[in-house]
Amino acid sequence: MNQISFHIPEAMTASIEQEYAQMKTIIADREIVKKRSHQVKDIHFLSANLQSFMPEIEEEEHEGIYLRLITNHAIRSKDIGYLQSGNLTGMNSVQGLSFLKEYTDKPGIFCTYHMGAYRGIIGILAFNNINIALVVDTKTKNRQADEVLKTVSDINRQTGLNTQARVLDAEALDIGVQLTKAIQEKYSIVIFLDGNSGNGGVYKRDTKSLKVKFLNSYIWSRTGVALISYATKTPVIPVISFYEAQEGKTLPKSTFRFFDPIVPDWGKVRMQEYVHNTTRQLYGVLETYLKKYVDQWESLFYFHKFIDLESIPSQNKPELVEFEQVDPALRFRFHNKQFGLFKLNDDCYLLNKRTYQTFPLKPESYEALFRLNQPISLREIQTFLSESQIRTYRETGIIISE
Repeated sequence: MNQISFHIPEAMTASIEQEYAQMKTIIADREIVKKRSHQVKDIHFLSANLQSFMPEIEEEEHEGIYLRLITNHAIRSKDIGYLQSGNLTGMNSVQGLSFLKEYTDKPGIFCTYHMGAYRGIIGILAFNNINIALVVDTKTKNRQADEVLKTVSDINRQTGLNTQARVLDAEALDIGVQLTKAIQEKYSIVIFLDGNSGNGGVYKRDTKSLKVKFLNSYIWSRTGVALISYATKTPVIPVISFYEAQEGKTLPKSTFRFFDPIVPDWGKVRMQEYVHNTTRQLYGVLETYLKKYVDQWESLFYFHKFIDLESIPSQNKPELVEFEQVDPALRFRFHNKQFGLFKLNDDCYLLNKRTYQTFPLKPESYEALFRLNQPISLREIQTFLSESQIRTYRETGIIISE
């Protein structure tokens, strides 16, 4: 395993630390406004994903993770500006950078994740004169391709290198052909395992999808990384990034770990076995680092799109006392561990955090359930909810007794 770290040069640190501190304040103020207007979809889906994949994390910690995650996003924007400047004097490696030199002539598949300073992988490879073919979904390609190419161009201008880069659409029908061609032309592939939708989009399930155990759940993963590796005899190099605190400094250090290459051996391992083992090994890297850096994993906002819903265990209905026998003084509250209320603009919704089902609500129903964030006696609840509504919410677990 090799490790690279880089940090903002001392001459730039003071101004950027001040800007970062201002960003933290702006983000905190913005989230207060969003919370007041109930625009909290993101935190509810993040909370649902934490419950699915890492239930050992207490619910009370979810909001803090959310705030740190979006703050880390602000740091990431600084990383890109730093890389585009071509000023990588802060880059260092305990083992040195020589391990990357072999990929200037012999391509590799750099498989990484949406964690830490993940976008910096482009700058690191470009700085080491490694031609890059970045694979992203259609939306990301349309939005970020120019910025990626500019990053490489700026580094070339600053260093005198001639690194080449291209951005490929993971959802293209001929993406396999494009990847094979890129490797033949000595381009190394850069692909994000935890956001790879592949041809057909994120929800497509076919023979190129593999069900994988991931943390406390199961997901469907595309297998293109391992398939292309096996077909072209190209090694897969897992890479993960994370921020590390620096003593006495506000800004953290950006660190990248490059793991030993996974090399296909046609003589010993069949393709299906290689694909399964490689995919599982790649997710194993992510699992290990999530246990320490979960608040740096951007995919927490959308990783439910890959979850195998059929693997979610069914929930036994609680045994309830007949409604007529419930003491009117008994207090009920909204079950906010399993459900979430949010608005998109003025439209109201209820999210089941266990199944990820989302239900539209009438404004009056939304307000009634939101009111139940505080425990209220059945007697008082009956003044603003009908008996049939109370029965339904109680039987479905949307409200629970204290």
